[in-house]
Amino acid sequence: MKLYYLSIFITIFLFVVYFLARFFYKKRFKVKKESGFSLVPFGEKLGATGGLYLFLAPIVAMNWGYLPVIIYTIIALISIGYPLSFFSTLLPKRFDIKEFFNKYKNLKNILLMFLIIFSLTFVTSFIHYTADLLSQNLSTSTSFLFLIPLSLLFSIVIIKKKEDIVPYSVFFIVLLFYIIFLGDFLPIQIPFTIITGKFTWGIILTILLFLFVFLDENYLSRPFSYLSSFLLFVLMFGGIFGPLIGVRIQREPIILTSQYGFFIPTLFGVLSFGIFSGFDALFSILFTGREIKGERDSLNTSLLTSTILSLIAIFSSFSLIIYAKTDGLIK
Repeated sequence: MKLYYLSIFITIFLFVVYFLARFFYKKRFKVKKESGFSLVPFGEKLGATGGLYLFLAPIVAMNWGYLPVIIYTIIALISIGYPLSFFSTLLPKRFDIKEFFNKYKNLKNILLMFLIIFSLTFVTSFIHYTADLLSQNLSTSTSFLFLIPLSLLFSIVIIKKKEDIVPYSVFFIVLLFYIIFLGDFLPIQIPFTIITGKFTWGIILTILLFLFVFLDENYLSRPFSYLSSFLLFVLMFGGIFGPLIGVRIQREPIILTSQYGFFIPTLFGVLSFGIFSGFDALFSILFTGREIKGERDSLNTSLLTSTILSLIAIFSSFSLIIYAKTDGLIK
């Protein structure tokens, strides 16, 4: 199947799912969307799909072609994005997570130990895989390095310019693509090395992940989420409009395999959401969680939903990891 027709089909599919979801929310469950805001197309559904820590997924997936991006978007949108969006709206209205944990303190401790073990296991795997990619691919690592200050700058705009956020968002999306192309044309080697290049990138990723967990989401995690979600959308629509402005996308073969195995591009997107969404929810619920006005997904009950869905994603992916027979994720 040509990429052109495949992209048209996927785009129609996403719009159908979107309108069905509107009926699902408003008619069947009679849930009104009160307050909350989202700068991401399709609202928090695709924002939840991108997750707080999927800043690298679109760029990484580009190493395998467009098809892994499309597959990942469909799987995550249906299995994670929409359930998370729905429960984030419904549960806070009907359930008090603080009262529940006060009543069942032993369950809280068991949940804590369980999530720490699984989170650390997959955090290590994620860092291993991503650090290996960044140390070998200067173009991707250069784009990633520029993406960090771009997101920090975007966070300043989000905090201070909420009324005029749409034109500023367009401006930063344009800058996002500039830094991706800059990585291809002007790859930069990091000026220092700690033991090996892979170990150096592992340290950088570890520091960044802890900043995501403990810093206010306005400063780093939310800008990453917004920019990544927009990038996913542009990649999707690029498959449609690409043939109208050039022939490279139309003639480029769809890549199904890589040196890391058949399932790795899709697994990277789905698992990284589950892993780090659960990791973030763990600390947010049990330690630093606080309700932020206007953001439903920051409610304690919503974070518990995120944790449960992330565990389901992790367990359901074990069979795929074994079937892939690769050490790309776990070594």
